[in-house]
Formats: sequence, structure tokens, C-alpha cells
Amino acid sequence: MVSDIEIIRVGTDLADGNVINAPLGGSIENSPHNAIHLWVGDRRQRLNQDMGTFTTAARDPIFFAHHANIDRLWAVWETIPGGRREHPFDPDFLEAEFPFFDEHANLVKVKVRDALDNAKLGVSYPTVPTDEVWMNFEPVAISIGSAVAYAKHHYGLSDISQFRHNSRRRHGVTESISLGDKFVSLVRRWPENSMYAAGPTNVSSSSSTTHEKVEVLVIEGLHFKRHKFVHLVVFVNLPDANHTTPTTSAEYVGSFNVLPDPNPHKHVFVSAKFAIGDNIRRIGLVNETEVVITVLVKPHGVNVKIRGIEIVYL
Repeated sequence: MVSDIEIIRVGTDLADGNVINAPLGGSIENSPHNAIHLWVGDRRQRLNQDMGTFTTAARDPIFFAHHANIDRLWAVWETIPGGRREHPFDPDFLEAEFPFFDEHANLVKVKVRDALDNAKLGVSYPTVPTDEVWMNFEPVAISIGSAVAYAKHHYGLSDISQFRHNSRRRHGVTESISLGDKFVSLVRRWPENSMYAAGPTNVSSSSSTTHEKVEVLVIEGLHFKRHKFVHLVVFVNLPDANHTTPTTSAEYVGSFNVLPDPNPHKHVFVSAKFAIGDNIRRIGLVNETEVVITVLVKPHGVNVKIRGIEIVYL
């Protein structure tokens, strides 16, 4: 029964101040934004105050600089050639309102659409030479060939197409599966839908166009209590990955981070999405119909459940 707890579903009601939309804010919101909040927070405090929790983060002097840099990274991303470089057009996004107190202590509301043009905001950013490092970074694979056969043999995984569609159902409701500290799964993909299908494995990611579909890994129906920091690390083609595995390799897909809330009754239901096409290309798996996905969970013992893992093409 969930009647005695506060359920937070991302994006279901933008007028509800308790709706948490940060976990689904995209990869830059998830990491580095949320990850840096954790790293700067004081581990000696119960909720990693100040930066490590929403209720106290703004007390830290680094808060403003951190958020200004996140905005700067978004502005840089918009200038990178190739791929999709456009804002969402969904009215729910553009018309979402946020209340603020202005410099005269007057309550004002600002819509998202009002904050998308830096020129209108009077904001500009200098060129930072080190941006070239991450924009042009091409991680190298540390695995050789597909790990599907190895995972089937050593982890007892069976052939599955869509984990989401094969989840057990009870009383008409899809049951969730606990991740534990580590979860390894086979996930179906459709090579013919990949932008790199039948092409060379060394095609640059900058060659993509706005008409090509992006291959996206979706971890669906993540469910956990929000009173602790939740950190997931995702790898592809590395069934033996652990928390010492370098995240500088091509197999590293990304991380999912949610900052804690002091309210022990808050539960979160979200889905995490990761662009995985470039990982597939760099490892040389563009023609594979199945891939191995490994999800690592921190902290130890935190109860994180999911309803499915799938690859979609958007």
C-alpha cells in the first residue's frame, strides 16, 4: 500500500511544487549537475549538507558558480556542430512557471520560454579552451567483441527481447525488480534503426544530423525512497564491471544521481535515459542484436527497483 507515503511522479503535475523533475532533466542535469552537488557536500553530515541536499545547497558559496557553469555548458552544447541542437517545443516545458522573489522582494513568475535566450537575459560566456577536451574526447573500448555469450555463461542470463515486456504481472500490475548492488541484463536492440547501421565503426559522432534517430537506453520505472543519495553507474558490454571500473572507457554509458530529501516518506518514480549509440559504435557492436547492460548501485544496501530496461530509437 502506498496511501501513507508521498508519491512523486516526475512531470505528472507541473503545478505541484513537490514534483521532482530534476532526475529527468537530461544528462547534463543528472551529471555533472547532481554529481557535483554530491561531491561538494559534506559526507560527515547526514544529508551531505550543504551542497549535497536541496534544502541547504544554496547556502554554499559555490552554488551560484556551479549553476552558472551548468548554464554555460548548455550554451556551449548548443554551438557544437551536428546532432540535435534545439530546445524542446512541448508546451508543458515552455509554459512551466517558477516563482521567484526579485531584487525588490516582489513575488514574480518566470516561464521556461523566457529563459532560453541568453541575449534577452543579458548573459554571455567567455571562450574556455579546456572545453575542447570534453567536446573532442573519444573514449577507447577496453572490451573486445560482444560480451553476450560470456554474460549468458557466467551470469546465467537467458535470451530476452524486452525486459519490460517480460516482467511478471500480478493483479494487472507489472512487478518491479530490485537491482541490489549490481544488476546485469541482456537488452534487445535493432541494428537497422541505428544511425551507424551498415557503416564503419569509426564514424564520428559529429556526423549525425537532425533527421537521424538517436539510440537511447531507458531504465524504466526506477523506484526508491529519497531520504538517501542514490547513485547508479551504467556500463555496456562489461558484465564484470564494478565501482573501480574506469568511467573513461567507451563502455561507460553514464550515471544517474538523485540528491536526498530530509522527508523520509518521499518516494520517487522516474525513468532514466542515456544516449548509447556512440558507445555501441566505439565498441564495435553496431550489428549486434543484443547487448549486455550492467547497472551498479550506491550506496550499499539502498533499495532501488526498476520495471524494465529497453533500447529505443528517438
